[in-house]
Amino acid sequence: MPYLLGLLLALAVAALIAWPLLRARRSSPLPRRGALDALKEVQHQRAQAYDDIRILGLDRELGHVTAERFAETYEAHRLRAALLLRQEEDLRAELSPRMNKIEDDVLAVRLASGSVLSTTECEDCGGLRDTDAPFCPRCETDSLGFAGETTEAE
Repeated sequence: MPYLLGLLLALAVAALIAWPLLRARRSSPLPRRGALDALKEVQHQRAQAYDDIRILGLDRELGHVTAERFAETYEAHRLRAALLLRQEEDLRAELSPRMNKIEDDVLAVRLASGSVLSTTECEDCGGLRDTDAPFCPRCETDSLGFAGETTEAE
């Protein structure tokens, strides 16, 4: 009987410790770690597919690959790169709302603290950014791509 009581007490303590961790994971405003890892993996695979296409072209120029083999292999690499690009776009679309919310929150805190004096709107994505920032944190367009109206912080 004491062993059963000890086991039940241990399970109750484990549940109390695990509950906040599991609950925080479900309601986190941050993007899922798996989605970020998947995006990085797809980007890596896409870069590898582009390298494979480049290397295949060099092999063809050097005469290491026949025209027939080049045509079929090139098409396979091109399709693979297109599929990976589509997967990357889908993952970015999944992550975009949460990432934009985070950027909005960071900008609001920086405006409130006075570390950002003015903002401007990105012509590319429409998001607000620090006027002094070298690029848009959402779409990564450089500052030369911005010509939006400047808004002074209050």
